[in-house]
Amino acid sequence: MKKVQTNLRERTGLVECDNETLSISRQCELLSVNRSSVYYQKVEKNDEKELEEAIMMIYLKRPFYGYRRIAEELKRNDHQVNRKRVRRIMHNLNIRAIYPKLNLSIPNKQHKKYPYLLSGMRIDHVNQVWASDITYLRLKR
Repeated sequence: MKKVQTNLRERTGLVECDNETLSISRQCELLSVNRSSVYYQKVEKNDEKELEEAIMMIYLKRPFYGYRRIAEELKRNDHQVNRKRVRRIMHNLNIRAIYPKLNLSIPNKQHKKYPYLLSGMRIDHVNQVWASDITYLRLKR
C-alpha cells in the first residue's frame, strides 16, 4: 500500500501545470492520476491538543455549555473550528454539558412522604396560610 501511495505521489509530481503542449487533464489521463490530486493543496489544521485544551478550559469555566456554545466561544477566541469538530473532540474527551435530565420529578420510593397539613382546613381569609418553596434555593454545596 505504501509503495502505491509513493508511486501516486511521484506521478502527481510529474504533472506540469505550465506546460503549453499538454493540458493538465491530458497529463493526468496519461499518468493515470485524478485531476483533483493535482489541484489539491494541503490545509493546515489547528493543533488538536491545543484545541482540546481550549475546549477543556471553556468546559471547566462553564460546564453547562454544550458543543454549540463551546464552538461559538472558540470562534470568538480566534479558533477556526466548526460544531462537528467540537462535538467529536468533546466525545473523545468524554465530556458533555450538565443540564437537567428527563424524569426528575419521579419520587424515590425510599424517601419519606410528608402529609399535607392543610387538608380539611377551611382557608377563608388573607394571610391565614403561608407557604414557601425551597427547592430552587442555591446552596454552596
